[in-house]
Amino acid sequence: MKFKREDLVQVWTVLNSIANEKTTAKGAYGIAKNKRLVESEIKSIEDAQKSQVTPEGVQEFDTERLKACNELCDKDEDGKPKVMNNNFVMTENTVVFNEKLAELQEEFKEGLEARSVLEEEFKVFLQEEVEVEIHTIKINDLPDNITATQIEALNDIVVD
Repeated sequence: MKFKREDLVQVWTVLNSIANEKTTAKGAYGIAKNKRLVESEIKSIEDAQKSQVTPEGVQEFDTERLKACNELCDKDEDGKPKVMNNNFVMTENTVVFNEKLAELQEEFKEGLEARSVLEEEFKVFLQEEVEVEIHTIKINDLPDNITATQIEALNDIVVD
């Protein structure tokens, strides 16, 4: 069966998340077999991602950007940066930060553009279809607590 690589990543994630759930013997077999069948393609995706070399200047850009975030963000009563939803809270120094960020983006322009190219190439790689043997699993053999989102990811391997 043909899958986009990004869809296989979702299948892999769901199979791993339900692998230890209580199910029928056939369901457990189907989950384990499908994990084994997609594992080599998942490894090749991971290898492709690991093989990407961070362009020169990108790490320095990230370091300087984080330094600016820490310096200019709002602080709590202990003087530590305020963070909300994994983002620095910045109410007073937004303009100064944006100016500093623009300077850093200009200074590290080549590296950032190279990183964008690599990211785009990887997105294209994830959109490519690959042929993978799949073992179908009956819906009744899946764990009872499986979510609709998980079933959606497994849609191509689940049958009535």
